[in-house]
Amino acid sequence: MRVLDECESEAGRKEPPAEEIIEAFIRPPLRLVLKSKGEGRLFGKLVGRLHAEGGGMFLHIAKKHFVPVGKRFGKALQRAFPKLAEDELFWRLHCAGAVMAQTLARWDEMEVMSGGVLKTQDVDEAIPRLVRFLAAGFRAPAGDARPGRRKRKPALSEKRS
Repeated sequence: MRVLDECESEAGRKEPPAEEIIEAFIRPPLRLVLKSKGEGRLFGKLVGRLHAEGGGMFLHIAKKHFVPVGKRFGKALQRAFPKLAEDELFWRLHCAGAVMAQTLARWDEMEVMSGGVLKTQDVDEAIPRLVRFLAAGFRAPAGDARPGRRKRKPALSEKRS
């Protein structure tokens, strides 16, 4: 949260750019876990596993540690995306957390799974990619319409009834 505080302080009266808020959300845990050896990596896998399994233990830990962080970043992101409804914003924040958890849990597998296209030596190269991806998700239009899909025409049997 210190990074978010610094980001907001540097912006002064203006809102910090959304990318800076998102980076403040993902950079500290990613660097903490992926720049370290041994215990840091194990912690990252544990966090990823907790997210993946959910339920009892995760909910207990989430209420104590993750909910306050989510609320704080939610407020900052609401100011950056004032047109997003609160429920839509928290869906997107949920997805951002899932991206981070997946990255933490599966970092070591990315190079293998991509056939060597992705290299996992430098987390500082990965962070801007994740920030761009997540910022695009927060900027995506809100609403019920699914992009690229037309409304379904009723079947003949539906027209007759």
